[in-house]
Amino acid sequence: MTLRRRVASVGGREARLALWAEALAAGPVLAWAEELEATIRAAARRDLEALASYLPLVDLSELAARAGPGRLAEALAAAREAELDACLLILESPGRAAPAETLGPPPDPVLDTLTLGHRKAAARGLRGPLLDRLLKDPDPRVVREILRNPRLRESEVLAIASRRPCPTDVLRWLARAEAWICRPAVRRALVLNPFTPPELSLALLPTLTATELLEVADRGPVHPAIRAGAETVRGWGRAPEAR
Repeated sequence: MTLRRRVASVGGREARLALWAEALAAGPVLAWAEELEATIRAAARRDLEALASYLPLVDLSELAARAGPGRLAEALAAAREAELDACLLILESPGRAAPAETLGPPPDPVLDTLTLGHRKAAARGLRGPLLDRLLKDPDPRVVREILRNPRLRESEVLAIASRRPCPTDVLRWLARAEAWICRPAVRRALVLNPFTPPELSLALLPTLTATELLEVADRGPVHPAIRAGAETVRGWGRAPEAR
């Protein structure tokens, strides 16, 4: 059984990420990179098994921390030597995201009276005006709790994914939210947000449709490496798309 199939056969993002990390930590890095190459290309062809296996990897900072020091760099070197283009698309550093703006969101007279603990508790609570306000909270710890709230709607998650400016950690937590990163509209919104870390946007490109890739390639605000990456993924060729 291939690593991709073994990963897809287990339930839950955490277990799938752990299998990828264990294989990288213990096995030959070239074999791991070749498995990743095949998985990325299959995901780009809308293979659902490959997509389920691949989505836990879109935030590579987690994988690097679990696999151990230097292992991801070794995989990158092996991918360069073997000219594994799909691997290189997501493993090579594309540079920085959009510069952070010095002027943050306006103060909220209600949220400013609440402690972090109160805001986190409210983020897990019932729908209401306070939950609506918390969707704009700049603290990633609050947003993490909101993303776990079963009452959350996709439109509200899209508002978080599209927020500009937006703290990097908020966007990373969204990419790690298993219930939401599986939604095509959320992935598209993250890629199109210039404040999303470029490496995260690049990793998400193989999960987009051909129409979405064309939109990314034509969008001005996104990082140049992301526009180029969208063109690269479009050039891989695809089977007929189905959502």
